[in-house]
Amino acid sequence: MDGVMREAGYLFKHTTNATQLEKNLVKREGALSREGCRWSCECENFDSRSKVFDDILAALRDGNVTRVGIHGMPGVGKTTMMEQVKRALVEKKESEEVAVAVVSATLEIKSIQRMLANDLGLSDLAKEDDESVRAGLLRHRLKNGKKMLVILDDVWCKLPLEDVGIDFGDSRAAKFS
Repeated sequence: MDGVMREAGYLFKHTTNATQLEKNLVKREGALSREGCRWSCECENFDSRSKVFDDILAALRDGNVTRVGIHGMPGVGKTTMMEQVKRALVEKKESEEVAVAVVSATLEIKSIQRMLANDLGLSDLAKEDDESVRAGLLRHRLKNGKKMLVILDDVWCKLPLEDVGIDFGDSRAAKFS
């Protein structure tokens, strides 16, 4: 295994394209395989990160949990973790639809609604100017009975989900750091 890791380090230092790096690693005889490995060029895969990843997937698979929150200092890999969760759920067809919105420090409800609507193919939302009507359209679309993953990234302050159009009703939440 040491030889494989040394070779991976060499390839990492001498490859500028992340996709090519992954292909090189997967092609090498005895190198890291794609299956069973959550390796990513963006971050190092620590055992603690794998446990959090597994816990998040378990929470999302639990029929009683409707919300999962991941929090931590900037740059620790929260966005990368959610991309990996999204990929895992889509690949295993555990989520029929995925919508992603970047919230950012300047909380703009219409911008969040627009990003979610684009991912959900909700073209009617663009025609509507009233924020509460837009929220109603989104709410209706999100309650279509399909298994859906909504990712809100880069959240800096309390986000009024009902104003966006996300309604959980009585639900359980899970939080990870």
